[in-house]
Amino acid sequence: MQAPKAFQTFCRQMHQDVFQIHGENVVDACVAGLNREERAELKPYVEWLLRTKTNAELKGVLQRAKTDFFFTSKSARALLDDLVDRLA
Repeated sequence: MQAPKAFQTFCRQMHQDVFQIHGENVVDACVAGLNREERAELKPYVEWLLRTKTNAELKGVLQRAKTDFFFTSKSARALLDDLVDRLA
């Protein structure tokens, strides 16, 4: 499955400044920057990633998407799990 544009938009918002401002609410802050259509486009893609990719692969997906965060394999999955919950 190809990453939708909304995934790139979400990932571009993931940078150190957002974390400094929003702390633990960084996913909420990034989701707030997406419109309804982008959220609807993003959720099935992230659910597919979580079903089909290992933790290490998820980390690679986020790194290739040019997020400005350091992720461990475990934290990459946790972030995407949190994202799916926020898109519900």
